[in-house]
Formats: sequence, structure tokens, C-alpha cells
Amino acid sequence: MLFLPDNPAKHAKVSESAYQIDVPLLLQSDPRWSRVHYGSEEDETIRIGGCAIVSLAMVEAAFGDVSTTPDDILKWAKTDYWVDHDGTSWKIFEDFAKKYGYEMTDHGDDLDAALSASEEGEIVVASISPGFMTEVGHIFVIRGYDPEDEVVLVNDPNDNPVNMFSLHGVEAHHLREEGRNYWSYRKK
Repeated sequence: MLFLPDNPAKHAKVSESAYQIDVPLLLQSDPRWSRVHYGSEEDETIRIGGCAIVSLAMVEAAFGDVSTTPDDILKWAKTDYWVDHDGTSWKIFEDFAKKYGYEMTDHGDDLDAALSASEEGEIVVASISPGFMTEVGHIFVIRGYDPEDEVVLVNDPNDNPVNMFSLHGVEAHHLREEGRNYWSYRKK
């Protein structure tokens, strides 16, 4: 996919104590959907503000239908969850679980609880404040953790050739400082 492998879990260099789920990587910048309208303004697109939509598409692609794309999630969500000047409402995470038949746990800002859920095979969606990964708030997938290096393994829908977070992960201390909320999903 563009500049990253479709399945970073198969290519990330991690210690033997690491655990991770093979989650297909989907990017907001993918030309197949980057220009699809998402938001209340005419010029708002998946590329600009679709991190939640793309993250949920990754969850469904991993647990449900591997061919799921952000377009599929948008057919369901439309712009019903869009909040002007704020992005996607967190209500989408609970409603997604109901719509697609998952059990979802809201971990608040407790990264350790979210990582424990990940270790049990759940896929975590994370919301962070501006900081290390982004200049604005952001949503992405946590697919695992490497406790030896204290690196959280992520699928970042807004990844780029400079950061490569989806291959290298993110040091856990950044998420402890900037994490706003974590939701984990498991099959019913």
C-alpha cells in the first residue's frame, strides 16, 4: 500500500515477548478514498478528517470482511457522527460495535487496560491529543505491544514515509501522556 506494507504486523521488528494482531493497514491518503467527502464543509474529505472512519474499517477488515474499506463504513455512518470543528463524535465507537456485532469496552484513558485487552486478542482504537504523533487530535488502531522495548504497535491511518509509526510503533510513554480514550473490540 503506497509506501507501507498492507499488513505491518508481518514486517515490524519486535522482541519475542511482543504480541500483536494482524490488522490490515488502511490509509487516509489512499487514492481510492482519500477524496471522498466526509464532514460538513464541501472541502472536507477522508484524507483530512477520516481517521476514525479508516480505523473502524481496519477493525472490520481484521475481524469481519477483509475487503472492508472506509467507503463501506461511510455508507453506514454517513456524516451522522461528524461534529463541526471537532471531527468524529466518539458515539460512533459504541454504535459501530452494535452495527457490526462486536463487544466493545470503553477503557477511558487507561492505556494499561487497553493493552491488556489487546493481549487477549482485542483490537483497540485510540484517541490522542495533539503531541508526538499529530498536531491535531487523532484516532488510530493499536494492534499490539512490545513490553521489552515499551513500544505500542499501531496501524496509523495517517502514517507517512517520514514517521512510519505502523512499522516502528510508538513508545508507550507518548500514549500515556497524550491518550484521551481507548476502545477495544472483540468478536461476540
